[in-house]
Amino acid sequence: MTEVEKLIGEGLDSRQIADKLGVPFWSVAGVRSRMTKDKNEASAEDEALVDDAIAGKFGLESDLQEALRANIGQLEGQMKVVDGGKEKTVASGRIDIMAEDKQGNTVVIELKAGTADHKAIGQLLSYMGDLMTDGKPVRGILVAGDFTARALSAARAVPTVQLKKYSFKFSFEAASDGPTKSRTTSEGNGDASGKPEEPKTIDEDPPPPCPACQHGDHRNCEGDASDCICDCRLKPRQS
Repeated sequence: MTEVEKLIGEGLDSRQIADKLGVPFWSVAGVRSRMTKDKNEASAEDEALVDDAIAGKFGLESDLQEALRANIGQLEGQMKVVDGGKEKTVASGRIDIMAEDKQGNTVVIELKAGTADHKAIGQLLSYMGDLMTDGKPVRGILVAGDFTARALSAARAVPTVQLKKYSFKFSFEAASDGPTKSRTTSEGNGDASGKPEEPKTIDEDPPPPCPACQHGDHRNCEGDASDCICDCRLKPRQS
C-alpha cells in the first residue's frame, strides 16, 4: 500500500493529501479513482478515460481560477484579490482565491468545475473557519457550473455563503490569412464580402463627360443617343 492509499484510508481528502505529501492534486485524485473502481471489471481503456477526465477537470478549474482572478470585479463590484496572485495555504488546505469586498470583509472563493455538491460547502466552511481566528468578518463564495439540491439546501443555512454559477460566452468572426485582395475588373469573381459580382465591361473610373453630351448633342458618341447616360461612359468617336 502506498502512502497516498494509506492517507485515503484515513479519510483525508485529495487536496489535503497533496499538500501533506507535496505531490500534484491530480495524482492523488487518480489514485483515489482507481481505488474505487472494480478491479475485476476495469479495462485499460476505462483507466485512460478516468485519467483524462481527472486531468480535464483539474485543467478547467485552473483556467477558471486564472480567468476569475483577471476579472474579479465581474463576480462582485469593487472586490479585489488579496492573496498575492497565488492560492493561500491554511490548516484545512489551500484556498483557491482570497479576496476582499468593498466593506473590507475577507472573502474565501472556492471553485469547482462542473457540478458542486454539499461536500464543497463543507470545504468552503473549513477554509472560512481557518481565517476567523483574527476576528475579521469572513464570507464565502462557491463558484461552480451547477449545484446539487443538497448543496443548495446546505448554503441556505449559512447566510455568509453564496453560490454563483459560471458560464462561458463564445463569439465568432471570419478567419482571414491577410489583407483582402482588391479585385480587378478582369477577375469578376466576387468582392470582399464573398458575394459574386457582375463582370464589368467599363472602366472603374469613367472618363469625364464631353461638353457636347452635357448639352444633349450625342452626334459624336458611339452607339445610340438613348444609351448615353450623359456622364459619357460611351467613348467619343475618334475624328
